[in-house]
Order: sequence, then structure tokens, then C-alpha cells
Amino acid sequence: MATDLLILYDVDGWAYHFRAQALARHAPADFRVRIASLADLDSRPADQAASPDEAGLLERHDGHRLQLAAVVPAIDRILGDTPPDVVFVLCHHQAKRVRRVVRERNWPTRIVVSWNNGWPRREAEFQSTLALADRVIINNRDYWERAGRLPGTHPIANGVDLDTFRLVRPLVDRIPRVLWCGSEYHRHVKGYDDLIVPLFDRLQASGIACESLLVDSRGPERLDRQAMAEWYNFGTVLVCASESEGTPNTALEAAASGCTVVTTRVGNMPELIVDGVNGVFVERNVESLEWGVKRAVADSVRLATQLHADIQSWNWRTRATEFFQLFRDVISDRKPVAAADSRPDISSEVTVFVSTVGAASYPECLTHLVNQDCRFRMEVIENVAPMSAAFQQMLDRCKTPFYVQVDEDMILHPFAIRRLHDWIRAAAPDVALVVGWLWDMHLGRGIQGVKAFRHAICRRYPYSDVQSCEKDQLQRMQRDGFRYLRPPEEVPTQDDPATLGLHGAHYDPRSMFERYATLEQRRCRHPEKLAWFADHAVQFIDRFRADPSEINLMAVMGLLAGCLSGDEQVGEKDFTRYDDMPGFREALAFSAACRKTGNSETRPESAIDVRGPNSPS
Repeated sequence: MATDLLILYDVDGWAYHFRAQALARHAPADFRVRIASLADLDSRPADQAASPDEAGLLERHDGHRLQLAAVVPAIDRILGDTPPDVVFVLCHHQAKRVRRVVRERNWPTRIVVSWNNGWPRREAEFQSTLALADRVIINNRDYWERAGRLPGTHPIANGVDLDTFRLVRPLVDRIPRVLWCGSEYHRHVKGYDDLIVPLFDRLQASGIACESLLVDSRGPERLDRQAMAEWYNFGTVLVCASESEGTPNTALEAAASGCTVVTTRVGNMPELIVDGVNGVFVERNVESLEWGVKRAVADSVRLATQLHADIQSWNWRTRATEFFQLFRDVISDRKPVAAADSRPDISSEVTVFVSTVGAASYPECLTHLVNQDCRFRMEVIENVAPMSAAFQQMLDRCKTPFYVQVDEDMILHPFAIRRLHDWIRAAAPDVALVVGWLWDMHLGRGIQGVKAFRHAICRRYPYSDVQSCEKDQLQRMQRDGFRYLRPPEEVPTQDDPATLGLHGAHYDPRSMFERYATLEQRRCRHPEKLAWFADHAVQFIDRFRADPSEINLMAVMGLLAGCLSGDEQVGEKDFTRYDDMPGFREALAFSAACRKTGNSETRPESAIDVRGPNSPS
């Protein structure tokens, strides 16, 4: 009996549509495959179309993003009355609606979701997707590895259509020509303005021909696939300068068409490119890109010949077998086997304390702790004020040799707790604590935040109710000859292995105001230690001018309040008194007055994820 598979994609003529078509075209005999679009349904054949009111609406955001503005009620109609055995959802943000419909109908349908991002992009959504799906297919091994090889996840790379994208124009007949192609909606992530434009100016000044295609993927002027294949055949090198990718499909298509690839180490490029053998890896700056391109141009025939041979194994006929085997597995195995018992158990060594006052980030913080690659004791310090009292509870309640302090605005990578434990355990006996890097999402820089403590030392130094109570405790320990260790690396990038997680992904107006009021107060008292924060006033004002939201206004107003307040705060931070912070009520009133009088476009927001809105990959 054949297995019924429904593949859902977003928009006709986009990458997900071509992937759905490829899987349907190479389906084995034991599958019946149907594909359906969840957007632009009114342009599909009449028997499959939804009314315009039902179609998913997509709207422009920030000049380069698309955000789903309405869930597609037509999912009900697409699913029909007979439950498919498997639904493969290519757009992860549509999985929630599919799961709801399947649950409401009490169907046994299994849901498989495709994850198409580069690490660590959209980590919070990744965790939500895991909860919705029976299985998740991650299209690059790097994300799968760094997420912790979680149960129910499988790394399967995209394929390429070798019937359409093939070598037609001989490599020896091609003049040096450097190509770049990308969607205008993702031009920032792909580096078009900051990297590609100045790079191509330099290359053309050196006599190397260049051509870029900045494509409106929904516009009528975009090239069809056959025209794209012809375009690739007149190139010698394709450049990928992206900050993040799941799979840069243009790189696969160009490789199949006879180009070599110069790329940053994004997505599954490390699975295809071997530096100096079939392509070139570069850093994400104009100088490195220029060096890499010139290196590739000088040896393009050899590199492209090898890459063309290597890309043959990425054809969809071969790749589809991996997808369909997983679909068979998910039907036969109702529940993925959890690997929790196989994780290293350090619960006798480490307690993780999570302090929370109910911030929006708290559920995501807990989810990431549950998904760590080791087991440990975990306790929650809930609604304890001031902060020094919450820290003291950690000292009083700890029963293990070491403990890790996690604030609710920290989103830790799966390896973070294990790495901190290894570090503090291996440190000399006089080391009281170690401090790891986090990537601050709002500041866009690394900060030293997450800490692991040696309990035997720290319990001898109770916290005092003074401002900067952690610094006060540390100074007392240092006077007695104890030390702490900072990470040896320079300030890392977001994707650096030294970065143990994210900080400050969620804000509401109050938490935004409090954060920068406190930070500016500390900078005024210790300008030499917080010199890096000195120029943020200008950055925050520029950010507010570009996006006049209430969140961005509160960052400016908080910084101003911190600058003017001097040393008014005596004790440690107390969340029960945040509404009484000097200047906070006035800032709220100012924001409300601007909206009321129409003198500002300030938008009220109860909370925001500073990583940005969802957007198709």
C-alpha cells in the first residue's frame, strides 16, 4: 500500500517550490506525493485555489524581509478530508498551523518539518519547531552538530537539479567573470551593499568582469531557471558573502553549471567546498573576498572542473532517497527515541541556578537548558528581590562542588554547561569562578556574562545589598588571594566557538529602560572599564530614527536617565521597584504623548524579540 505524502511549500517559483517538485519527481513507487502552496493560492489551478481572502499575505519589512502577516486558513482545504500519512512542511513557521489542524481532526498524520537556517540563527524558533514536529530535517550538518544532534533531528542537505543546471559552455572558453545572485529581501544578510558592491568595484578596477543579480523574488522580472542556468554558464566564479545560510542554492546551481565558488563558511558549504581543491573559503570582509576571488579566477578551470565532479553526488535523484527513507522511518516509529540517558551525567558535580522574575525570555531560557548535551541538577530562584538576595540563595541552596548562574535573559548553546563545568573543574584550587562569553543581541557584540562558581570558596563570601554586589564579593575574594578566570579569547563573533549563547534577545519597554539606565550609571562611575559603551548614545539615536518604536525610544531614554541620575542607587537591582526608576514613568508618558499628538510614529510594543521578525529562508 502506497504512503500518502503531502509536501507544503510557500510560493510558486521559489526555492521551496523547486524542492517540492524535485522530491515529487523522484518519489519511489511506494509513495503517492502531492505538493501544495500555502501562499499565492489564488493563482493556482481552480480546483486547488483558495479565495483571495484565504490566501496567505506577505508584506515587505525593513526593505529586505518578508513576514507572514496572516496564517493561511486554506491549510484546512489543502489537507482535505482524508488524512495523509506524512505532511512535509518546508516552511517551518507554518508547522504550528498544520499541527493544530491535525490535532483538531485527531489524525494519525506524522509531521516532518524542514529547517533551513545557518547556526545560530532563529534558535528560539528551532526549539519551538522541535516541539511541533515528529521529525526535523536540518539542511546543513553544522546546525545539526552545534544544536547538539538532538533526538528526532536529521541532517540532509539540499540537492540540485542537474538536468537544468549543467555545464554547457566549455570551461576553457570562458573569460574571467565573477557572479553574485541574491534576493533583495535578504540583501543585508547576504552582504550585497556592504560587501558585494565594493568588492565588484575593486575587481572591475582590476580588469575582472563582474555581474550581480539583486532579485525581487516575487517580481515579474526575475529570471526563470533555464535563463539562470545560461547565466551561470558565462561565469567562472560565483561569490557567496552571506552572514548566514542554510543552503546557498545559487552555489549548488553555479557549481553544476561550471563555476567554482568563493564563499564564507556558511550552511552546508563546508560539506561541499574543499579550500584550494574545488573552491575557496574566505572571511566576511572585502579584503578577504577580493583575495579569494583573485585566487579562484587565476585557477578557475582546475577548481571548477573538480567542483563540477563533486557536485554530481548532490543530484536530487540520489538526495531524494534520504528524504523518503526518513519518511518511512517516521511512520514506523511513532516516537523518536530520546537520547537523554546517553548524555554525560554531571548532576553530582554541578547545579544550574536560574533566576527569574517572569520575563518573556524565561521559557526559551529553560528550553535551552533542557536541551543541553549533559545532565545536571537545576533549581529555579523565582521572584526574589533584590538581586543580591537571589544570588545569596544560590550560595545557600547549592549542594554540589560547582554551580552555574543563569539569568533568564540568557539563551545558552547546547554545549555551554558542559564547557563551563570542564573549565571550572580543571582550574587551579584558588580559582573561585570562571566567566564565559555571550553574544548580546541588542548591542551586537560579545559580553562576559555566564559564570560557573566553585562553591567551597564562594560560600565564604555572602553577598551584600550594595550596587554591583557581584563585584563587591569578587573584590573581597581577591583580597584574600582568590582568583577568577576570564576567557582567553579576544571578543568573539556570534558564531565563534567561544560564544556560549545569546543574551538579551527579548525586551519590553521596562526591561529595555532599566538595562541601559543601569549600564550608563556604571559607565559614568567606571569609564575606563566600560569605554566600549561610550558611543552607544549616537547608535541608539540613529536606531530610533530608523525605527521609531517604543523599544528603541526606551533604550535612548534609559541611557539618558542613567547619565543624569548619578549615584542615586544604593542597593542592588530590585525588580519590584523597576516602575519607580527615575525617569521611567516620564519616558512612558512622553512616548504616549507623541503617539497621541501625532508628532511621532513611535509604535507601542509590549515585548519584542530583537532577533527580528520571521522571514522565509
